Amino acid sequence: ATAFLAAVVTLPGATGPHRIILAITALILAVLAFYAAKTASLTTYGINTKHAEKLDRRLERGIENLRDAHWELRENEARYRDLLDSQQDIILRRDVEGRLTFINAAFCRSFAIDAENALGQNFEINVLEGEEGGDLTSLRSQKIRCYSQKISTAYGPRWFEWEEQIIPGDTPQGCEVQAIGRDITEQRESEIELQKARDQAQAANVVKSRFLASMSHEIRTPMNGIMGMTGLLMDTELSPEQKSYSRAIDQSAQTLLSIIDEILDFSKIEAGMVDIENRPFALDECVQNVVELLAPRAHDKGLDIAWNIDPLVPRTLSGDEHRIRQILINLIGNAIKFTDLGGIFVDVKIKAHPGECRDTAAGSTMQKIGLQFHIEDSGIGISSADQKTIFNEFEQVDGSTTKRHGGTGLGLAISRNLARAMSGDIEVESVPGKGSIFKLFLTVEADPKTPALKTNWPQTTKRRSVLLRLDSPVQRRALSEALQAMSYEVTGDQAVAGRAWHPGDQPSPSYYDAVIFDNMTGAEEAAFILKNMTRSADDPNPPMGVVLVTAAERHDLVAYQAKNIHAYLVKPFRPNSLYALLQAEDKVTLTEEEAPACAAGPAGTSTGKAHVTPRNILLVEDNEVNATLARIIIQRAGFSVVHVANGARALDKVAKTIEEGMPRFDLILMDIHMPEMDGFEATAGIKALYHARPAVGHAPPIIALTANAFAEDRTKCLEAGMDDYLAKPFEISELNDMIDKWCAE
Repeated sequence: ATAFLAAVVTLPGATGPHRIILAITALILAVLAFYAAKTASLTTYGINTKHAEKLDRRLERGIENLRDAHWELRENEARYRDLLDSQQDIILRRDVEGRLTFINAAFCRSFAIDAENALGQNFEINVLEGEEGGDLTSLRSQKIRCYSQKISTAYGPRWFEWEEQIIPGDTPQGCEVQAIGRDITEQRESEIELQKARDQAQAANVVKSRFLASMSHEIRTPMNGIMGMTGLLMDTELSPEQKSYSRAIDQSAQTLLSIIDEILDFSKIEAGMVDIENRPFALDECVQNVVELLAPRAHDKGLDIAWNIDPLVPRTLSGDEHRIRQILINLIGNAIKFTDLGGIFVDVKIKAHPGECRDTAAGSTMQKIGLQFHIEDSGIGISSADQKTIFNEFEQVDGSTTKRHGGTGLGLAISRNLARAMSGDIEVESVPGKGSIFKLFLTVEADPKTPALKTNWPQTTKRRSVLLRLDSPVQRRALSEALQAMSYEVTGDQAVAGRAWHPGDQPSPSYYDAVIFDNMTGAEEAAFILKNMTRSADDPNPPMGVVLVTAAERHDLVAYQAKNIHAYLVKPFRPNSLYALLQAEDKVTLTEEEAPACAAGPAGTSTGKAHVTPRNILLVEDNEVNATLARIIIQRAGFSVVHVANGARALDKVAKTIEEGMPRFDLILMDIHMPEMDGFEATAGIKALYHARPAVGHAPPIIALTANAFAEDRTKCLEAGMDDYLAKPFEISELNDMIDKWCAE
């Protein structure tokens, strides 16, 4: 019997607790056989009986211990089996030949198979989808392998996630492959449904964006006619009542345009379609253009507006100027909207100076620059509760049903999202009734070798002491900070600058190189102050008088010029203009024509004068109203204009000028969406005509005039070969400036 059991144990087969039990049984039988043989031997040879009995008791205890171990092993095997059978995951083992050496109850249920019939047999799982399991050779190199499969089971097709690994075994090869399969059908179906929902949402966002872009184009096209024709109407002789109606039309159109822009921007941010560009730009020009653009709106409300910039800001930065401009327009525009008395001050500083910015990408020659913008106003202020929600979509401080200030409540939400997209943020500090400070933080890049703004600003050693005779705290602060940043000595306290001066007053005990007045001072008083500050009648360096006026107050300069005060600055003043003015010679009369850097008003204004050199402009526009508007503006600028209604006719017209030797066009204004041939095709065709005939010269500049107003639309136009871009609706002055830019004499 012992020999038989030993033979059974040594037979090849499955490894498990049952083989251990067979081995222990064989051991017990061997011990009993040895005991019987030993007793017989003792009896045969007459060994001491007591000693034999003692040995017998020891053997009995050993046998009892073996029986206990046998029982414990059988109990552990039952527990182990129950544990594996209670698992919902499929567990199986195979030898290297693919034969099953172990399966649990979940396996049997899933494939409707009996363990007795399956063990020792090859079993192939019917794979419907997913990855192949591979062979043992590939598994040896991976140690552990995970993959997903859709397989055929007794419950129908199900998705399983498999984990396979090599484990030691009693097979001749010394190892087995254990596989654990987890049913992930519900999870997989949820993922598929989620993916479908995500795809549908993305498709819906694309459709929504296309719809909004289309609607934007369709709305902007007639709005360009409304705003442009209103501008032309306001340039004619109108009664006060007619002017009032015309201004109302223009303001309503501007409001509608801003709402459209906010909705479009919000939809793009919501759809995750906002791209941040990284191009060189001048920050001072960006801020200056925004402040000057919004200054008329502030002045119409009787508000002062001014700005200042840190002289250490690099002259050229790299970032998304369009988005920065958009944020500033929103923040400054809000400040104007919610302020009725006082003014708005915009302060731009380097948050960390260039030498302290070390967060530079590996291998890049650029360094990070932190910028901090403060937009301060003296408006209605924001409560603590509103400060927590003001950056949410469709939230407004003015949330009452009266809606005094209007708006969509999207501007701040859009601005914060854009700021965060540029590694920045927007915060607010405010006290109700005392105004607000919106803090904009942005990160841009700069070449470490780029010089600071101050290196390009005019500097003087002649006039270093300046008196600010200004009533406006906003203008006084802006001038003080600008002058002190360039090491000027500035006096602007109320005791000296804010006092009233009258004839008969004693001369000032202090003398200054320049005095800056606001228009509230008046020509008589300004002249008296300057006279009192003159050291003597033959003083070779009398103080310069500078008048600070708005663009609408320029007619008041005649009275100052009559008093020999010719220098002036237009609010909001430019730092560069201020420094240039202070270094000008005493006897120089500063006028807009002779010294535009010192005396120019807001950027973008047009003189409207006719040009001496005749120019030919081709206007390609299918909308009759917009074509009429553009034609009138061009003709008023002193140019001749030829109008065609689509790209195909434009191409024919240009080809005809080349072939027949007719006067060439100096500029082409090209619409984008037109019948027969759009602006992109026409541009490519015109460029090809000139490329094929280099003897006729270069193609004329082609300017896109389009109602597609997204930043990527501009990029698309430039990439299509166009030379510049102007979005509809545009101001008359903007089109004039564009023509001046590309048709310079």
